[in-house]
Amino acid sequence: MEPADLGAWLRTAWLGRENSYHEVLGSTQDEARGLAAGGAAHGYLVWAGEQTRGRGRLDRRWDSPAGTGLWFSFIVRPGVPAHRMAALPLAVGAAVAAALDVEAPGRVRLKWPNDLLLDGLKVAGILVEGQVADGRLEYAVVGVGVNLVRPPGGFDPVISSIAAALADATGVAPSPARILAALLASLETAYAELLAHGPGAARRRWLELSDTIGRDVVAHLDGAEVRGRAVDLDPDGSLVLDTVGGRRAISFGEIQHLR
Repeated sequence: MEPADLGAWLRTAWLGRENSYHEVLGSTQDEARGLAAGGAAHGYLVWAGEQTRGRGRLDRRWDSPAGTGLWFSFIVRPGVPAHRMAALPLAVGAAVAAALDVEAPGRVRLKWPNDLLLDGLKVAGILVEGQVADGRLEYAVVGVGVNLVRPPGGFDPVISSIAAALADATGVAPSPARILAALLASLETAYAELLAHGPGAARRRWLELSDTIGRDVVAHLDGAEVRGRAVDLDPDGSLVLDTVGGRRAISFGEIQHLR
């Protein structure tokens, strides 16, 4: 994908209007974090045709071979108390899901905390990392990875049973520039709404698109396991479980859907 391709589709006011494209990059997230620390502007976008060290939460590897997906990170500078932006990951997840759902109506769902599922298989993931100074969120770097098509020969065997590509639903290879522009438009709207009105709408949209709420799950927390039924989401993004010992909010870790 050429940088000019995005400009033909872009309809945001500020998100992605300043950007840098790399045919090959270690990690868009690491590049954007460095640029944010150096003063890069609000809305600045880093995107790549291939990542050699792509990563998700907990520094887990994210396979990002050339020509198979969208790999991008962008910078936002809220300048507000950090607690007001605690729901930013919720807003991002719901915005990405809403944009992808246009391509695969009714088939894209959210798995807590940061996965997007297509027919139950992971098609995308998000990563939000922030810099707080004096209690204010100085900046956040939002990373998104979307599998558009399956790599030649299929996904790596380690993830082949749990991964999907958007083309599985569309039947054709989606236009990367068009999908990226749609994602950025949805993300810009969600960010502005969160900043202006707080977490309520982001939480509602996340719940509407959730594949986790109502399921029995096991949460893996630093070597410990907590089992229960996912019943709600706190405004800060914590997952609320009904367990044998009562209700418990899970703010970190990974979960496994049991049914």
